[in-house]
Amino acid sequence: MNHTRSLYLNTVFLFLSVYSLTTQATILNFNLRQVEFGSVLDGSSSANLTIDNLTATFTSLPDSGIDSVFNHTSTRFGINSLGSGADSPSLIDAGAGWSEFLSIKFNMLVSLREIVLSAFGTSEQAFLGFGQTHSVLLSGMSASVDSYQFSDWSIPAGTSLLLSHVKGNGFSFDRILLEAVEVDEPPILMLLFAGLLSMSLGLALRTLISPLTVD
Repeated sequence: MNHTRSLYLNTVFLFLSVYSLTTQATILNFNLRQVEFGSVLDGSSSANLTIDNLTATFTSLPDSGIDSVFNHTSTRFGINSLGSGADSPSLIDAGAGWSEFLSIKFNMLVSLREIVLSAFGTSEQAFLGFGQTHSVLLSGMSASVDSYQFSDWSIPAGTSLLLSHVKGNGFSFDRILLEAVEVDEPPILMLLFAGLLSMSLGLALRTLISPLTVD
């Protein structure tokens, strides 16, 4: 009986160990004003940023279909619509006559935690959303740097998160904070767990049956 109990406890411990290894949540900060991130996107219409195992694909998409590229400076991150002298290249705006916007796709499930914008006046607006169920109009705040917090925005892998100019002089897209949930499948530990579970059940069953056996 003591042997059965010990094996059972070992099985439970191994299960908890496997569970802790298979589900890992990590907070990741894509700070687009930092050189290590902004410089990768600068001058490109589409590029990847990677932190640990999370890869985010950024693509600039002006409404008119005109060529556009990301623009990174030491203080701002925006979209430059090429061939337009009226456009402000360090902002996401409509200076060229159309609203600039971008999409971000992720290679795994993520939860959006925070978006940070700057150079965003109180009379200005931006759109943020994905799919059919999650969208919001962001209004500029009085602070020089505007932080928008989210708690229930889980974005599936491969789904486009859109950020677009709506009204006003535009804004700088400074930062996006995400929680990535990575699920691993360590096969060796899973097989060990399955084997110990089978042995525990077998010993428990024999323990229950043995008192009923008549010699």
